[in-house]
Amino acid sequence: MRINLSPPTNWNDFESLCYHLWKSIWGDLTSHQSGRSGQRQNGVDIYGRPPFHEHFTGIQCKGKNGNYGKTLTIKEIDNECNKAQNFQPQLDTFIMATTSPRDVVVQKHCRQITFQKKYCFEVDTWSWDDIEEEVQCRPEIMEVFYPTEKASVLVNEVRLSRITSSNKFHAFFSRPGLLDYLNKYNVDLLDMLTYEMAINAFDHGKATYFNVTIDGHRIIYKDNGSKFDPTTLVNKEEINRGGSVTLKYAMEVFEFNYRYERENILELTYIGDDSVVENQEIYSLELNVQDVFGRRQTEDLAIREIIKIPGTVSRVVIDIFGKSPAVSIVYVFFDVLQNLIKKDQRVRVYLPSGLIYYNNLVNKFKDESRFEFVLKE
Repeated sequence: MRINLSPPTNWNDFESLCYHLWKSIWGDLTSHQSGRSGQRQNGVDIYGRPPFHEHFTGIQCKGKNGNYGKTLTIKEIDNECNKAQNFQPQLDTFIMATTSPRDVVVQKHCRQITFQKKYCFEVDTWSWDDIEEEVQCRPEIMEVFYPTEKASVLVNEVRLSRITSSNKFHAFFSRPGLLDYLNKYNVDLLDMLTYEMAINAFDHGKATYFNVTIDGHRIIYKDNGSKFDPTTLVNKEEINRGGSVTLKYAMEVFEFNYRYERENILELTYIGDDSVVENQEIYSLELNVQDVFGRRQTEDLAIREIIKIPGTVSRVVIDIFGKSPAVSIVYVFFDVLQNLIKKDQRVRVYLPSGLIYYNNLVNKFKDESRFEFVLKE
């Protein structure tokens, strides 16, 4: 059952709440608060790069100019978008976060200027309705900002409409505990598949809603569009469109069951070997950093490999090999590892022999009890 949360009483606390929320949505990889109060921020208070995204998303928390708690206007959106175009690094998406209620006029304006490519980024707005819904699905945020509230929220269901932005859609799949039985690669695959199914329902089926429910190991899609079985796409001779390709890969992970009962119903059931995953105590990972150069390549390699680690294993063994990898590469790798590995997992890392900065590495992560470093002979 959803509860009603009140917005923070002042703008600084609201910005802090938004920072922690998007830090959670993005996976805590690159999120930052932009500068100090009084510094020029080019319309951006928070920025980060969501996993698997090449470019950054920026958040403007409306209210720092003394208009906190007031209704968001179209003029304000345009003014902040003009500022955000000068923000560096360049944004891919710009979101206005506000304590105002949902406003179809504001939502329509954001969709229009995005479609018209008026700015160098997509534009979206999150009302307080959107923000409080995601906040109460995340216990770690509730404990900090609403310690007296005990949310009892149905976190496993979301209803999308044609005006629902992709940002709110992707936030749903980042909710803690929603898909613990899947590794992050398969969660991302499911995220992409669901997006494709929703777009197909709205654009081709003329649906007015698309419902997603996570029920244990089942994912259930429902929409009121025209009758269509999406699994027929993979039977065609040419599979070269994004939706059909994603569907093909998803069928290697999930069993599909389609039926029509006044609405399209598609059920996906996870077909992974749970007995193997649940009983597997140790996951081993070999990582070749010999040819990795720079922070970006290191982050991409680390994310790509670490997301494969099942969330159910208790111990992880990582063998890093390559002749004396640069200290910056190893540090970046462990920064990513800290953010992606679960809190109850223990990690033993084997490092190349003769690593001259071994003691510095151990000292840097001395407060991280999950890590154990071992130099290979």
